[in-house]
Amino acid sequence: IDTGSTHCVLDESIADFFKDNINYVGENSLHGIEGNEVSTKQGILNLKINGKDYQQDFCFMPLMGGFASIKKESGIEIHGILGNNFLIANKWIIDYGKFVVVESE
Repeated sequence: IDTGSTHCVLDESIADFFKDNINYVGENSLHGIEGNEVSTKQGILNLKINGKDYQQDFCFMPLMGGFASIKKESGIEIHGILGNNFLIANKWIIDYGKFVVVESE
């Protein structure tokens, strides 16, 4: 989850794994993790989180280069970002005191 990101983004290499769950709708232009402008494919991805179905538009772009330092330092491999648009559309609330994300009612 990245509250500073206005879009949901998934590494383009992972998109093949979800190919049956993506409906491509066009292209978009974003500023990448390294600050450069990148042309991306855009599509609606059907996903399931904690047993609940969601549909969300994602941009598909190369992310592994930008996240390489995180993997090197922590061993955590990041494949994508759930951006603010997902949080707002699905009324998710981040409780920073408890370090949890909850869906508002």
